[in-house]
Amino acid sequence: MEATPSQQFLALVNTETPRFIASANRILQDEESAKDAVQDALITAYQSLEKFENRSSLRTWVHRIIINTALARYRLQKRRNDIEEDAFGPDFDQHGIMLGSSTEPTVSAEHLMEQAQIRSLVRTTIESLPEAFRIVLVLRDIEELNTDETAKLLNCTPGALKVRLHRARFALKAALTPHIEGFQQ
Repeated sequence: MEATPSQQFLALVNTETPRFIASANRILQDEESAKDAVQDALITAYQSLEKFENRSSLRTWVHRIIINTALARYRLQKRRNDIEEDAFGPDFDQHGIMLGSSTEPTVSAEHLMEQAQIRSLVRTTIESLPEAFRIVLVLRDIEELNTDETAKLLNCTPGALKVRLHRARFALKAALTPHIEGFQQ
């Protein structure tokens, strides 16, 4: 006998709640707020269970509700507005050519991810970025949402999202470079 949607939902909540909290926490950067967001999202999902159309897995559907709830809470918080996004971006000359581009070799992502200290550094650095950069990095590179999904969640065009993601990755690289050079020695 197949489990009812309510039974499937309960099983999902029992197994995936820590992961859901971790996802919300990456957006909100506050575990208590993340737990509250997950709780609100799970209530919303349960109350809307009859609207679930099986076009994706139940887990994916609930995860999207949690991400949307966390983003809504995040937008209300509006913290970290004191850091300008452009302070982290590259400088361009009057012809639009990036100034000071580096020709130094970069460290591969595989090498970085193998080292626990560097993973911790990356997480901490992402958390210190301006909110617009942090959110786009979390959604695209950590939560692995595609461009269209992320653009829809952030209420922007896919093109604008790609620009923001490029700038966020550049800012992350710029912030990490001095630390990474220390690890290479």
